[in-house]
Amino acid sequence: MAMAAPSPVPPAQPAQEPTAPTGTASEPAMNAPPPVISPTPQVGDPQAVKAAHNLALGLARSPPPKPDLNSLPTRQYLEQTVVPTLTQGMHQLVRERPSDPIEYLAAYLLKHNPKRTVQQL
Repeated sequence: MAMAAPSPVPPAQPAQEPTAPTGTASEPAMNAPPPVISPTPQVGDPQAVKAAHNLALGLARSPPPKPDLNSLPTRQYLEQTVVPTLTQGMHQLVRERPSDPIEYLAAYLLKHNPKRTVQQL
């Protein structure tokens, strides 16, 4: 018994979205939204780009500049530079309780230095 060749399946046609009726060429469609014009800064102007970025984030002004570390009083200098990492190291030291705590803390501080660069590894 001979089988009939399958009939070719036509390729799927992409669905077309219905379009709203438009007016004549001289008058715009009544349902068409007005064009949106966004104030885009010039690409070559970094200050305009930063201002637009801050505006998008809801920031009216840039953050105040950080004070010079050399002009800070001793306590503020230590609180901003050393204390956060030192405190974390001390907590880890208490958890681990190594036989040489000074060596352990020194290694911890070197490893977790926030200003360490890749070259210092």
